[in-house]
Amino acid sequence: MSIDGVVLYEDYVCRIERSIDPAGLRLYGSLDIGAHPVLEHELGNALREGHDLYVDLSDLEFITVGCMRTFMDAAAYLEIDGCRLVLLGPSPTVRLIIAICQESGTRNVEVFPCPTSPR
Repeated sequence: MSIDGVVLYEDYVCRIERSIDPAGLRLYGSLDIGAHPVLEHELGNALREGHDLYVDLSDLEFITVGCMRTFMDAAAYLEIDGCRLVLLGPSPTVRLIIAICQESGTRNVEVFPCPTSPR
């Protein structure tokens, strides 16, 4: 993802930025239960764009299963329009949480180990 981020939310634990090229989000720090409402709001805004959603996770240290389920719900919404959720650069810990949440059968989630966009 390019470094064109606009900070959407920031506290002492996490930061959420919007990225323009490609369209999506970049997450930093740790997303826990306190960040869940903010994450839902920002994902809702990002889903209005009507195209693939790229999320750079390379600077995310931890995410709760609840927050990751929010991403899987977003992927289900994207699937209706034939779009996908693309998760970039997750750490091994975050990849494990993604794998747990993907067992629900969400098919349009792609995970790339590198934060570089695979457009």
